Amino acid sequence: FCRTYLVTIPSVILSGATGKVCAHLAYLNKTIHITLTLTHGAIKTTILEQDVREPHWYQCISFQVPAVTEETVGSLVVHGEGDTFQFEKSKKVLIQKVESGTFVQTDKPIYKPGQTGTVP
Repeated sequence: FCRTYLVTIPSVILSGATGKVCAHLAYLNKTIHITLTLTHGAIKTTILEQDVREPHWYQCISFQVPAVTEETVGSLVVHGEGDTFQFEKSKKVLIQKVESGTFVQTDKPIYKPGQTGTVP
């Protein structure tokens, strides 16, 4: 069998939120070392380092996206290396700054002139 891998990386992640990357490795016959890194600007963060020994391995890795002050482009890289198998998947990701907002809900949908409402 041919060793194969599948990595899913989102194209947009939200600043300060939880991101997720999934990886599936199949038909492994030796241990492989997996590394997941996020780079944006001059900052490089290692999200995961793990040795995989199972012949078939699947995992979704959740990570905390760093807070940014403005929208920025980064790179997520999944790298695997072993004695007989090596791969790397890199993808640019947009780290979006989350804008806050206010939602106001009143006690009824329409008011007549002069009426006042309360906020529940």
